Order: sequence, then structure tokens, then C-alpha cells
Amino acid sequence: LASDGTYIHNEKSSDSNNWTMKMSVEVCGEISGHTITNKVTDMKGNVIAETSFPITPKPIPEDESDYLHTNIPALTAFSISRAYEELTISNPTLWDLNNPYLYKVTTELKNKDGEIIDFYEQNTGFKTFCFDKDNGFLDYNYYHLLYLLFCILFVQ
Repeated sequence: LASDGTYIHNEKSSDSNNWTMKMSVEVCGEISGHTITNKVTDMKGNVIAETSFPITPKPIPEDESDYLHTNIPALTAFSISRAYEELTISNPTLWDLNNPYLYKVTTELKNKDGEIIDFYEQNTGFKTFCFDKDNGFLDYNYYHLLYLLFCILFVQ
């Protein structure tokens, strides 16, 4: 796995309390026959979603590959490709200022024998943020942050 090469984007479904977790994982080197496993755990350590799939990576664009090879010396000897996956998370605890709830996402790269040869962990949260043109305030996971914005914008 590329260092810091797991990217997560959480998107709320418009018709339910489900969220789609879109993941992009950069892998380096010869990975045919390998498997990627993604596991999402809550703050208590309970697994709430998991997926495992054989790697069918897509090469990254040449300009991006050149940039990575130039700026990350450890990658110069390897080809870099990207694998994509989506998970559905039902009714997650939303992150907000009063309850900064985070989930842990563990990405594992397994060889043909199922042995873990690399892994990466990172935190993610589920939150919404929007501007209501009719009411003129920010709405953050349905909590109004007018006071907080006032402090940030005018009391600095």
C-alpha cells in the first residue's frame, strides 16, 4: 500500500439514513492475485462493515504517477495503481462538536495465501455541512452553528 494512499469520502444517501463510504486505495508493485480487505470499526471496536475483494487495480494517470515517483523516493522502483471500493454504512453515529465520534478504517493488503503483507489505519467521521439560503445560517449535522461562526469570523 502506498504511504497515506487510502482515501475515504463519506456521502449521505438522500432517501435514508444510509451512507456510502467511497474508498480509493493506492497499491504499489506486482499485486496480481492479491486481495484488499477494508474493515470499519466503531469506537467500541465493533466491526460495522467489511469488504474483501481481489485487486483489479486501474493504473493512475501518467502525470500523477510522475509526481508520486518524483516526490516520494520510496516509490520510484514500483508501478502505482489504484483500487476502488464502496461500503454502505447504516445509521452511523454522526460527528459533531458535542460528540466527535470517529470510526476506524483498516485497509489490509493480503497475498495469494491470505497473509497480511501490509495494512493502513485511519479515522473517519460522518457529518453534513450546508448553507441554507432561506435561513442564512450554516447547518452542521442539523445543529446550528451561528454562534460558532460569529466567534470564528468576528472575535479573532
